[in-house]
This record gives sequence, C-alpha cells and structure tokens, in this order.
Amino acid sequence: MVDLHFDMAAAILIMIIIISMLARKVVRGTTNRLFFLILNLSLIGSISDIFSETQAIHRIVRVTFDYVYFFVSVLIPLIYALYVYSSIGALRFLNSRKRNVIILTIPWAPL
Repeated sequence: MVDLHFDMAAAILIMIIIISMLARKVVRGTTNRLFFLILNLSLIGSISDIFSETQAIHRIVRVTFDYVYFFVSVLIPLIYALYVYSSIGALRFLNSRKRNVIILTIPWAPL
C-alpha cells in the first residue's frame, strides 16, 4: 500500500499558493507566469500521482495518470530553467538559436 499523504499535502499547499497568487494578481510578467506554470504543472503531477495509485479506478485510467505524471515530471525542469533564465534576465540578451540550445541542453546536463 502506497502512502498518499505527502501527495495530498503537496496538492493542498500548491492550491493555497495558486489561490494567493491569483488573489494578489501577481501573474504578470514573464517570470511570474513561468512560476505560475511550474505551480500548475506541480499540481497536475501531484493529482495525477494520487489517481495513479488509487485502486478504485480501472487499470487503463491509472496507467494514463502514470504517463501524465511522468510527462509533467520531465517537463518541470525545462520550465524551471526558463524561470531561472528569465529571473536573471538572460533570455533578453541571447538570440533565438543560442537560446534554444541553452534551453534544450542545460536542464539535462546533470543526467
């Protein structure tokens, strides 16, 4: 039996942060939008992980939630790299070719 309390707590905390961001209207600007996207992807990943471990639904649906979780967990480092580049202002000074090379290679360098 898998313990889902961590995923449930993560989903609740992420929802609180998203609601507070929307209430204060801080979703303007590239950096804030990227952070909001990271939060939404984390929420999707957490909810899909919860549903993938639930035994009450059909196996095909659980496997679909597994694939959603894996896709989101692979996408988050890429968006986080964009967030870091945007927060330090590095995306403005690069042309599109160099920017694409950096975006596609840097998040996977530690692997």
